[in-house]
Amino acid sequence: MKRAITLFALFALAFNLLLAQPAEMPLLGNWHDDDLIVTSWLGSRYNDVWGFVMNGGEYAAIGSTEAVHIIGLSDPGQPQEVARVNGAYMGSNLVHRDIKEFNGYLYCVADEGSTSTLQIIDLHSLPDSVSLVYNSNEFVITAHNLFIDTAAQRLYAVGAQGKTKVMDISNPIQPVFLAAYPNAGYNLPYVHDAYINDNIGYMNCAGQGLWVVDFSDPQAPVTLGTLTDYPDQGYNHSGWTTDDGHYYFLCDETHGMDIKVVDITDPTNLTVVAQFSPGLWNGEIAHNVIIRGDLLYASYYYNGVQVWDVSKPTQPRYWGYYDTYPGQDETFYAGNWGIYPLLPSNTILASDMQGGLFVMAGLPQPADIAVQPFVPQSELCEGESLLVPVAVGNGFSSTAGVSLSAELAGLPLNLPAMNLAPGDTIVVELSGLPQTADTLAALTFFANDGTFMAEGSNELIVHPMPAVPELQSPANGATDINFQPTFEWVNSGTNVNYLFQLSEDSINFDSALLLEETTQGNSFLLSQTLDSFHNYYWRVIADNAGCFSYSDIFKFTTGLIEPTSEQQAGMIRVYPVPAKEHLNLDLTRLLSERINLKIVSSFGKNVVSDNLVGGSKYDLDISGLDSGSYFLFLNSGNTSIVRKVQVIR
Repeated sequence: MKRAITLFALFALAFNLLLAQPAEMPLLGNWHDDDLIVTSWLGSRYNDVWGFVMNGGEYAAIGSTEAVHIIGLSDPGQPQEVARVNGAYMGSNLVHRDIKEFNGYLYCVADEGSTSTLQIIDLHSLPDSVSLVYNSNEFVITAHNLFIDTAAQRLYAVGAQGKTKVMDISNPIQPVFLAAYPNAGYNLPYVHDAYINDNIGYMNCAGQGLWVVDFSDPQAPVTLGTLTDYPDQGYNHSGWTTDDGHYYFLCDETHGMDIKVVDITDPTNLTVVAQFSPGLWNGEIAHNVIIRGDLLYASYYYNGVQVWDVSKPTQPRYWGYYDTYPGQDETFYAGNWGIYPLLPSNTILASDMQGGLFVMAGLPQPADIAVQPFVPQSELCEGESLLVPVAVGNGFSSTAGVSLSAELAGLPLNLPAMNLAPGDTIVVELSGLPQTADTLAALTFFANDGTFMAEGSNELIVHPMPAVPELQSPANGATDINFQPTFEWVNSGTNVNYLFQLSEDSINFDSALLLEETTQGNSFLLSQTLDSFHNYYWRVIADNAGCFSYSDIFKFTTGLIEPTSEQQAGMIRVYPVPAKEHLNLDLTRLLSERINLKIVSSFGKNVVSDNLVGGSKYDLDISGLDSGSYFLFLNSGNTSIVRKVQVIR
């Protein structure tokens, strides 16, 4: 029998995202210029990369030994150089050139060359042209890196002749110098790279670890905390925070070192809470990281672009890759230098020291690689079917299609073969579900497009059906049964309740019910007295959490045994109460043949006398009695029954 259904709270859904294997990002295009100067000791031509949008178009900016190259991405498969701005210094010993964009201007520095400058390039005339609007060494000659705090409109040049220099760029083409460190008031170590947001800086101080600094007042910075001793420590190079500001992903530019996950919720207690790496070889080396949504993109030199799902920051999952470098892995420096994954189109930019600009299709966000079963029931009975709406995320591959599988409590379920499209929602009918023994178990669906696999689970109970109750006593067809029998049956299982039913009709059992009571044991003692020489029918319904099993219906017949006086008292009916003209007696359940009747007033006067026979009904005329209380006496041998009677006029 189908039980009442309990609605499942949809907010309790939990979804875990997995990869069948890390996905290789599709390569869209590559740009390189083989005529550029090659560095003398690295054999490289290119360094960092950045991306930006101008006049509705997406662009890449990549640095080289000679220039900053503006690459148009209107056709990502055919990236084209649309502009080039030569550096103030260029040559075979120029390794580092760093680029950042702010409000339609590129800010560019180099870390080599006595004639290097801070350059500002106006991008507003793209795609037709760009213009160099600032080219000065007034504040910066060389610098290792730039970072722009867009909220505070400040530019930080780090590793600038050993210092960190801060400039106000609220006027984008006319920087205003604010401060440089270390200085007499603040002893900030050499900073190799930095991430700064709303004046709070995460400063990568090479051998001096990670410093967290409040630059709100550039004349008096405040050190909020430092991390100078931590696991797998190397050359503290770069990092990026999660959007909520709770974690910082730290790269040590040292061969064989993991990326560290640092809990930054309390800057006075910076703690490494997790470490991870692609684990491809023992000399792999991370360079730069940027987070887009829940994906962390890292440039990994010889191993190209490496991507992790960091939706659970302390449990990163290897998500994808693209290897830009075809050469042999070495404990040196070659391959993927920079990464930029923040373009609106989700086009990913990577700079390779030898191979130039790589343009790739971005990977789907983990939230878009999901399978979501909306289970409308949390409990059902073994043998019942279940309709489950299931939605798959729109980040799956439309080319390969999405297959679906399921399991309950780790046991595979049989699903019809299907090939879904990304974003589909279908209704899956599950039947033949294995029982879960009255305990919550995971109903899990898996979606797989050959590269990505996601799982989504609900908790579900499939209650086992209780065994059909096997009736024992009174046996079917038993006769001469006493008037208050005990009914017994075989136990149907643990945690089972029973519904005992007694009826006068086997065909119309439910409509002729005399008694229906619940019990937890496998026996039932009847409290009322049955009629003599009468046919009765009984059955038991076993109930396990709303899953019902019905016994057979057994017949028995009561005997002619003389009941006790105590039993007799329950065998007569006197009505109506109160009485007026007539008093009705139902003695059909008394077996005595001769019964003496008396009605006595409250003053002890005998007002009515009669001789009756058991097994009959009588209508006594009491019209001559006054209003008041009377006592009815019935005597049969040694048995006396007394009932109080109220008469009204």
